Parts: sequence; C-alpha cells; structure tokens
Amino acid sequence: MLDDEQLEGCGGDPMALLQGGEWVAQAIDGQPLVPDSRATLAFADGRVAGSASCNRYTGGFTLTGEGLTVGQVATTMMACPPELMAQEKLFLDVLAAVLGFELHPDGTLVLRTGDQRTITVRKA
Repeated sequence: MLDDEQLEGCGGDPMALLQGGEWVAQAIDGQPLVPDSRATLAFADGRVAGSASCNRYTGGFTLTGEGLTVGQVATTMMACPPELMAQEKLFLDVLAAVLGFELHPDGTLVLRTGDQRTITVRKA
C-alpha cells in the first residue's frame, strides 16, 4: 500500500503464486529428505496443510506482499521411524519460523526464516 493505493509487483498477486496445487519439499534447512519420504504444503483460503513427513498438519497463514507467516499448526499424532520423526520436527520448526518466500524462475519456491533456514519446494 502507498498512500491508500494498493500496488502489485511484476509477479502479480502473491497469493496466486502460492495457491493452486500441492508443493513437495525438496530440502529442509538445506538437507535432502529421508529417502522415500514426503513433506508437502498446500495453500488455500488462508490455510496451509499437508504432510509433515509422518503426520498431517493444518494451520493458518498470513501473506503480505512477499512476507509470509504461518500460525500455530495442528498435527495428527502417529508415530513413525525415528528418522521421519526428526525430519518432521525440523520441517514443522522451520515452517513455524517462516517470514517470507522467494519464487525462482525454475518454479522452485523457497520459504525463508529470519535466520536463513529454508524449506525448498516444487509443485507436484
């Protein structure tokens, strides 16, 4: 907003960049995913949901320009092998600290925290 006028960048509406399908994690805080595992995100109607590696999660998010924050999330409570539980904890910890995002020309979406931790995802 500038002087009560909403301005949009060359990328258009930031919400349109995030919505419209499932994003699949490629790396969490620079680490590749555990083999044969899957962590996902889907943004719709002010909610983010998906698989955190073992459990499903859902929560609200706020988008302002390129600023993105995720509120507290609720998860199912299944137990999985230790390596999946560790990956899930890392995924949820980084997701809770997200402050912004970057969409790269190749379609990669990088969610970034204030201390430069990341979740790197691509459309399914």
